[in-house]
Amino acid sequence: MCLFCTVVPMTISLGARSHVKYIERRKAAEARGEKPPKIISVRAMETAMTVATFGLVVGAVLYHASTASHGMA
Repeated sequence: MCLFCTVVPMTISLGARSHVKYIERRKAAEARGEKPPKIISVRAMETAMTVATFGLVVGAVLYHASTASHGMA
């Protein structure tokens, strides 16, 4: 498996994990009666993850298209 194809699912899982971690911290802070932790907006995290994933997918397609055209599948 190429580097691009390996990194795409990892990027998605890291983005999902960071979102879950923020939710856990927010719930723990609310249970203690504190203000929720500051973090960049959830929309910004989702956008960054989407842009990174899209870029990696495009990179994978270009990589596989170039190796296939040279007979190096």
